[in-house]
Amino acid sequence: MKMNEPPEKERRVQVKRKSSVEKPLPTPASLPEEALSAADVEKEPPPPAPEDRGEESQHAPTDEPPKKRTRVQRKHVGKEPPPGEDPQQDPVSAAPAPKEVCTDTCCQETQSHTPVQPVVAKKETGRTFAKTERYCNREWYASRDWLVLCSTRKRLICHVCRFAASRNLITFSAKCGEDSFSARGVNNWKKCPLILDKHENTWKHRTSVQRRHAYLNPSPEQAPLSDGDEKKRSSSEESGEESRQQEEKRLNSNQSKTTSPCKVPDPVHTTRGSYLKPSPERVEEKPPPRRRKKQSSSEESDEESQQRVEKPDPVYTTCGSTVCMDTCCQETEAPVQPFVTKKETARSYGKTKKIDRYCDPEWYISRDWLLLCSTRKRLICHICRFAAAHALITVSNRGGKEDFLTTGVNDWKKCPQILDKHENGFRHQEAVRRSLSYKLQTPAKPRDLSAEQSHRRDGILQVLHCLRFLVRQGITIRGHDDKESNFHQLTALVTRKNKVLDSFMATGKYFSHDILNDLLQHMYRVSFNALLTTIRGAGHYAMVVDEARDVSGKEQLSFSLRWVSGDYAVHEDFIGMHACPSADAQSIMHTVEDVLCRCGLDIMDMRGQTYDGASVLQGQMSAVASQVKEKNPKAHSVHCVSHSLYLILQEVASKCPMIRGALSLVHDIHEMIAASPERLDVFAKMRVSLACKRERDVGCLKRVCPARWICRVSAVKSLLDNYEGVYYTLDQMIYSGVLTEAVKKVPGVRALMSQFEVHLGLKVFLQLFSAAEKAARALQSKEEIRTETVLSNVNTLSAHYQGMRSDAVFHQIWESANTTLTQAPTTSLLPPPTTQERLSTCRYEDLFAKYALQSPEELYRSRFFELLDWLTSELDGRFDRPTLRLLSHVESLLLAAVNRSDVGPVEIPYDVAAQCKGDVDMAMLSTQLTMLPSLLADHNNRTNEHAVTSVTKIASLVDVLAAAGDAAAERFTEVDKLLRLYLTVPMTNATAERSVSSLRQLQNCSPMSEKRLNHLLFMHIHKRLTDELDMNEVLKSFCFGNDRRILYFGQ
Repeated sequence: MKMNEPPEKERRVQVKRKSSVEKPLPTPASLPEEALSAADVEKEPPPPAPEDRGEESQHAPTDEPPKKRTRVQRKHVGKEPPPGEDPQQDPVSAAPAPKEVCTDTCCQETQSHTPVQPVVAKKETGRTFAKTERYCNREWYASRDWLVLCSTRKRLICHVCRFAASRNLITFSAKCGEDSFSARGVNNWKKCPLILDKHENTWKHRTSVQRRHAYLNPSPEQAPLSDGDEKKRSSSEESGEESRQQEEKRLNSNQSKTTSPCKVPDPVHTTRGSYLKPSPERVEEKPPPRRRKKQSSSEESDEESQQRVEKPDPVYTTCGSTVCMDTCCQETEAPVQPFVTKKETARSYGKTKKIDRYCDPEWYISRDWLLLCSTRKRLICHICRFAAAHALITVSNRGGKEDFLTTGVNDWKKCPQILDKHENGFRHQEAVRRSLSYKLQTPAKPRDLSAEQSHRRDGILQVLHCLRFLVRQGITIRGHDDKESNFHQLTALVTRKNKVLDSFMATGKYFSHDILNDLLQHMYRVSFNALLTTIRGAGHYAMVVDEARDVSGKEQLSFSLRWVSGDYAVHEDFIGMHACPSADAQSIMHTVEDVLCRCGLDIMDMRGQTYDGASVLQGQMSAVASQVKEKNPKAHSVHCVSHSLYLILQEVASKCPMIRGALSLVHDIHEMIAASPERLDVFAKMRVSLACKRERDVGCLKRVCPARWICRVSAVKSLLDNYEGVYYTLDQMIYSGVLTEAVKKVPGVRALMSQFEVHLGLKVFLQLFSAAEKAARALQSKEEIRTETVLSNVNTLSAHYQGMRSDAVFHQIWESANTTLTQAPTTSLLPPPTTQERLSTCRYEDLFAKYALQSPEELYRSRFFELLDWLTSELDGRFDRPTLRLLSHVESLLLAAVNRSDVGPVEIPYDVAAQCKGDVDMAMLSTQLTMLPSLLADHNNRTNEHAVTSVTKIASLVDVLAAAGDAAAERFTEVDKLLRLYLTVPMTNATAERSVSSLRQLQNCSPMSEKRLNHLLFMHIHKRLTDELDMNEVLKSFCFGNDRRILYFGQ
């Protein structure tokens, strides 16, 4: 340090004192004209003229070494001097002259708007990084036409971004970093290749390239420039220093920036990295704020009002949002996207609002129709906005997350899906077509949509046919994978020879799960409404109800309706499966009323109801049948006759120990052998050898069905056929050496097979229950079941059991069982006790002699006769119900009337007259019954070959009335009503049980919604309705579902 120089601390205090002196700032009027013009245009001090540089130029040689700047000097570098001090007089407070503006060809504006790279030696660009000298590689800017190396500042600069920034084609961020190619340049030679690649792939550089090209090559359809822009361009192109100075004066007189997208290019590109020599006659002004308060008309002078350039009014405004004055919301030929940083678009998601998402610039870079508004930070469709502003399309007023026109979209979480949906939407495509036609000034030709719509309708019609096939056959539509689903594979098979479906499948539209469910719903509605129309036309109906559980454990109520058509054909049609909240009578009753209300049926028109005999359905006090009969006394309740027969067989089997033990043995043997593949293999070998011995196939073992007793007959028969083979199989299980739970039970089962009583029980069960099996199959047939069918089968079965009550029949069963056991070497007869005394009190000892059995056959014969008596009494008691008696009386009345030969009034039974009151006129019925023989005579006259002498069944009377046609129905109106009421009452709930079986077939994997389940189940059960379904009606119903489908498929 020099002796006469003050120390550092004192020098700081002096600077601080000098800088605190207050002096007025120089006004803009005191500045020279050239300085004022440059300050307004460049916002930085202009470069000094080449002739004024002299010794201060950086190229001039100097002998003195540069002095180090103090802290205060570094603080004031590039800023205006403190008030009251002259930078020329005070070397401490004044900032030294920084680097000057580059006037070389690298930073000059040329006529071709391309830079000219001057020659710069490699050593001039040297920089030291961690004691390592690094230089600028010439290949970096030689291989990139947009890059130039400034010969003055020794930094790399992007010419394209600098060009766009100087003409205000794009707005850049205020911050400058090491990758700022358009501001001060880049000289980080260590990371320069990475920085260059990063800059070249950024949105800023790409947009600058596009807009520079659009600026230099304007399209002929582009709107003409404004007067100010035309004047700027002409003045810059014409030449002359004089016109350029005039333009600078005009721009300097404006205190606010103009909003024109194209500014007059300056001859020299100045950047933030360029420094000017401070002039004593000039004070740098701060740039005005971005948004200035508008001066009042009274404070504004006339001269300023004339020279002020007014900002254009925004074309696109939104309701309730701030008006955007940036280029993104100005009406331009092509969208002009301002620069918006990613952090400015941040939005918080989640309950805690801690998840921030941002707008990805790639969304609007890759889509030329999309803009990001810099004010509202929302994505807007430029094409749709242009079309709506020129009334080319009509847009609804409602907004939402997908509104790209009015409010914009800022849902960054689901933005890619929303963008794809909007781009493929009909509104956007129509806006593109009409906007293009409007810009070309040609009338938009109306699209011929009729051919396209017809082609689409044919395609969706083929899809409906494929769905109908799958639903009719009960095949699963979906799968674990859509490509492996039955629907996809079926359509792929059909498309090989069906070009219409192939082209429709190529579009990929209307194949989602929701669309397929919607198609199923329309198919169901058309067929269901057609069925309900015919049921309502019948007048009276009866309901058949059954309950079951699906795979999900829900209680499902199967609901079917029975009705009679015009030709006396009886129909039992499934309506649907409906879930019950609970299994009590009140909940089931509410479900029944709800179903009837939805079908449009009145409960007062019900004439019959059939259930399976459960107490909650068929009880005497508060069951469903009792509640329905309270509301409608004419709704006759019938216990399912097939289920009644099952209950008889079950009760009799539980009372007889001989039969109960035999059935238990059949069940245990099947479970033991069928549970192991090894035992099945051993039994199969035994069965083959037994078949060769008997020269006939004996069949395999069958399982004892827990619900259907008619299936138990086949299980008992299979055991009797394989009795010897099963016995040897059990022996091998005992001596196999493997001790399991099943093997532990084998000795006991083998001992039971050796007992004569068990074998006799199997023989008796087979003889008694085989006859009941035939009656049960007749009562469960799919053909029409009438009262006469039920009563005839029951009477036949009761007579058969009474005929079996003889010593000869039992002796034959006894000999058959005894022969089977004596032929088997491994079994032996265990005889029962030979005597059995009747117990009696001492008081009546002398009146009754002691009764002793003479043989075991006599003992088992008495048990056999007792079993037959139980069956006969149960049959008479179960099938003697009020409803069956009423229907039997109606049947007897009609048959007696049609077969009578005398003339006179017919007496109508009292119960028939009481129950049919209100539905049938009894006086008119009595008269018409006397005329029934004439109907039979007319029928015999028409058909001479097959003359009917007498009618023994209601089915024959129905055939005669149906052959007579409408004439007979008009003559015998009351007979027609009585006959229809007789046919309406159902006898069994077999239809409801079949629907439950179909339910288990369709719902075998996973549960589905009740709505979709009813659609599939209804069309699977009603195959005739599905085949006769009018697919054109279904297509019409589907296409008119919403406006979008109408536009896509047509009307």
